[in-house]
Amino acid sequence: MDYKIISMDFDGTLLTSNKKVTDKTKEVLLKYKNNNYIIIGVTARNLASASNVCDINMFNYLILNNGSYIYDIEKCNEININSIDRKIIIDITNYFKDVAEQIGITGNTKVIATTYDAICSFVGSGTLEEGEALAYVDGSYNV
Repeated sequence: MDYKIISMDFDGTLLTSNKKVTDKTKEVLLKYKNNNYIIIGVTARNLASASNVCDINMFNYLILNNGSYIYDIEKCNEININSIDRKIIIDITNYFKDVAEQIGITGNTKVIATTYDAICSFVGSGTLEEGEALAYVDGSYNV
């Protein structure tokens, strides 16, 4: 089976400078979608934010939260590839709660804690094992 896929970033690509999708852009994307192309929106935004700036029904899928969350528009559900165990997320959050400027959880796959001297990222899968820390300190990564 041949796949025909069109994907695009939101900010700076799909959206105009005033954070809107033009009628012409929506028309073209829906035309391709109706001709069996798979249309994928890609953004650092979460689902609510993406829904606020455009009609998400022009897509088949959304890749959200910097790639940590994939949403199937037609089925109205998350495609969960890998997740960090809830207990690990709680442990990480508790570990950093007194020293972190910010703790971000993107989907169920990534926790980012920003401290004054480091950015620590914990991922559910990929190049690191579940729950393993990757810290960026003074310009280098330390595992």
